[in-house]
Amino acid sequence: MIVIRTIACSIALVLGFASAGNAADSDADTAKTAVNALIGCYAGPGQVRGVATDNTVVIRPYLDGKYLTVAIASRDKNHPYHAVVIIAWAGGRKLTSFWTDSFGGEYSAPGSGAVDTDGSLEITYPYPDADFVNRFSRKDGGLSWTIAEKKHGAPETNFASYRLSPAYCESTYVPF
Repeated sequence: MIVIRTIACSIALVLGFASAGNAADSDADTAKTAVNALIGCYAGPGQVRGVATDNTVVIRPYLDGKYLTVAIASRDKNHPYHAVVIIAWAGGRKLTSFWTDSFGGEYSAPGSGAVDTDGSLEITYPYPDADFVNRFSRKDGGLSWTIAEKKHGAPETNFASYRLSPAYCESTYVPF
């Protein structure tokens, strides 16, 4: 009887690990698919703090697809702005990221987040005065990218939003 219970418990334990492994594989597949779905070139009209802006956004894979770079360039010569954001899948549904932009190192920040079950991404970049929550989702053949500002102890407010539509570019291929 003890042997049968031991065997039954062992089988249950193995099946439990197999289920956990399958769930983890499913999470990883969802995350990788969602991150790779961002790859492309986009026209990015939108607004930052209520001011209209127009951008070019190019999202490319790097280092055998382990990372994505999101390159943003303002097309407004009166308000130049550039950023390069690195996003990496970090296992399961987790993401890690780093924000760099034309304001310099003082405004660079590491970020972390996750891929939701619907394939949308959310990455938060903590700064001393507020957290900036970036959300990417597929919408109407393009991407929706919103950035909410969450000051400590206050509700979220809209910081920026972009409607990214597919646009032509030479290539998103990078040879490394």
